[in-house]
Amino acid sequence: MGTSLTRRALLRTGATGGALVGLGNLFLPSRLLLATADVQPASHLAPVQPEMQCLVRLLEETPRGRVLEEVAARIRQGLSYHEVLRRLLLLQNTAFLPMFREAMRGRGELREAPIDKLETSPLANNGTKAVEEILAAVSRDRTVAVGKTLAYLQGKGSAEDLMDAARRLVLLKGDDPHDYKFSMAAMEDYYHVSPAWRDRYLAASMLRLSGSGDQDNELAQRIRASLDG
Repeated sequence: MGTSLTRRALLRTGATGGALVGLGNLFLPSRLLLATADVQPASHLAPVQPEMQCLVRLLEETPRGRVLEEVAARIRQGLSYHEVLRRLLLLQNTAFLPMFREAMRGRGELREAPIDKLETSPLANNGTKAVEEILAAVSRDRTVAVGKTLAYLQGKGSAEDLMDAARRLVLLKGDDPHDYKFSMAAMEDYYHVSPAWRDRYLAASMLRLSGSGDQDNELAQRIRASLDG
């Protein structure tokens, strides 16, 4: 991306490019950032708090070298440091996602899989057996695993049981730092997503979690060999 892209234009890209799907108050719909005529936010997205618009204006209108000074002044005036940090992290996320998506285009064709269009797949089991079925499907066909997860959760299956089993697999199968970072963040954030979206959020996470049929990582293999010996 060119360096001439302004912060506001970058935020417009994130707000209108379909990168965010309005999961409760976690994500930022377009009217949070812009009041331009070309932005038409969907009616089901979460309402926007005015103080976030003030932060966007501050970042846009303040010279880069004075941003920290201006933010510090607002904290001295009584604004909570934690509240400032929360808003900045949300805006950073909004700006980063369209850049990441553009970078992904360089790795090949991106498949469109809107989170609100996910469909269920049949489950042959219930309870613990259903969890095992889902995690086995992750190793064979992640799209099927997504559908099975959605069916399991919509059928009142325990999200906690599924996440506990998924965490154990990450420790056994994960062989890259992102395997650990993504899985832990995804399962931690599950509790911060609006209840109406949680099932779809966790189901979509199956696209990047470890499956029970994946090969054990080197450390797990060494531990098992030591115990067997």
